[in-house]
Amino acid sequence: MSSIQRFFQTLGGLYILNKLIPTFGIISGIILIYMLFTPYYYITLLYFVFMYIDRDSPNRGGRPCYWLRNAVLFKHFADYFPMKLIKTHDLDPGQNYMFVCHPHGLMALSFIGHFLVQRTGFATIFKGLNSRFATIDMQFRFPFHREVAMMLGAIAASRRSIEWCLRSHSHQTRAPVPEMCCHYGRNADHSIHPLILSRTSPREMTGQELSDGELMSLFEAARWAPSFYNQQPWRFAYAKRNTDNYAKFESLVWPLNLQWCREASALVVVASHRLFYRKGDNTKELPNPTHSFDAGAACMALALEANAGDLVVHCMAGFDYERAYEMFAVDKERYNIDCMIAIGRRPEPHRRPPQPRISARNPLKVFVSEGGFRKGFVCILYAFCVLFVYHVLCRQLACNKASEKTADSMFGHMVGYGNNSRGFPETEVEMHKYCNSQLSDLKVLENYTKRCKKGLPKQFFAIMMYTTKANVNRMCKKGSRKGREFMSGAKCFNKATFELEKCHIVMIDHLLGVINADDKLKIPYTC
Repeated sequence: MSSIQRFFQTLGGLYILNKLIPTFGIISGIILIYMLFTPYYYITLLYFVFMYIDRDSPNRGGRPCYWLRNAVLFKHFADYFPMKLIKTHDLDPGQNYMFVCHPHGLMALSFIGHFLVQRTGFATIFKGLNSRFATIDMQFRFPFHREVAMMLGAIAASRRSIEWCLRSHSHQTRAPVPEMCCHYGRNADHSIHPLILSRTSPREMTGQELSDGELMSLFEAARWAPSFYNQQPWRFAYAKRNTDNYAKFESLVWPLNLQWCREASALVVVASHRLFYRKGDNTKELPNPTHSFDAGAACMALALEANAGDLVVHCMAGFDYERAYEMFAVDKERYNIDCMIAIGRRPEPHRRPPQPRISARNPLKVFVSEGGFRKGFVCILYAFCVLFVYHVLCRQLACNKASEKTADSMFGHMVGYGNNSRGFPETEVEMHKYCNSQLSDLKVLENYTKRCKKGLPKQFFAIMMYTTKANVNRMCKKGSRKGREFMSGAKCFNKATFELEKCHIVMIDHLLGVINADDKLKIPYTC
């Protein structure tokens, strides 16, 4: 064994020990608390809000990430001891099992290697079984540590958590599941048919040709989908592999999807009829409000029919819609092109990826609510997060020529207050408005100086902002003598505004030779 291999094995062991003793979580918590007292406090607030909303995930199966559970680092961890999983008995994938490990120590590490990180081949040896590792609830109280633990397949060792996991798989025993259907680690919150739970959108296909009968069976299933007024607005145009039309269909697909679409047996373009006739009246066409919804229902029926056999279906939006309209001479006023479908034959089990990518599903409480649509805290929080991130990004991208020009203009507005018919404040109300305007501009300029200025210019601007802010605060303080003097002199200044404007124009005309000088070029108070 090389020293490099031993190094990675030790590194894997240390990482797993860190999962047992959440050092990373403790350090992360200290950093987040420290960030509360920095300009990045919002990161801590947002994460703690997320933790509160997500507090029940450890009791609902977690969110295992199968590529992380099979990471190469954990293979080195298993080789450190080494660990090996020996199969002595077949386990029915339709049943539930519970393995109890006690005490802690090396035995717990062996359970981690076999059932948590799964680098000893558990998922391959016992196909159809999905393991979860129950641990104390305290492991899910540490920031970021909890996320990694759930991604590795850990759940809370509570009665509610274990019952949820066992119940979510109980449906496997009540209905037969075809050999080619597997749950891929999916967990339903409520009992549903395995055919629905096992429906995925895989990209692995064999490229073998389909017979006309196999393809027509899929379209027959789509035919029986529900639709508005039974109008059946869906339309399917297809091309089979190794036919003249296939290259034409394939040319519509974007390059990213084309990488896996090359192994498809057939490509289908799905469209829907935008208009419909009322029953008994074929003289006037009316808009069909659910044409795309009905076409989607037909696609779902087609996908379930394929999943019940040895075929796979992958719907996609990654293709050239405009070219499709032109290629098939589709009238946009009457028809809408909705999506494309790749259909292929399912590969043999030994040629499939051991742990395919799993798409997460939102909990029911996100999109199901009794008595009306949900418009509560989650939606408000989501909108707040989007606006907040947008605001932060805009601030970070604001150091450009446009923002520099805006800052110069604001500074000129502050210095030249009273020119350009703005007038100086003569009353308490006007003075209050003036102070608010000056302080608001100062705040923007201070932020701009901190973000965008460096070196000597930053020091110069900082001194200028500090001096200006001190003067404004003294003048705007309620009942201050400086403020009263400023308002008493404002009447005189405002009366002389017209003469000052004339003086500015004449002076700039003579200095710059400009007939109509820009207001920004005027030098305030020179006259």
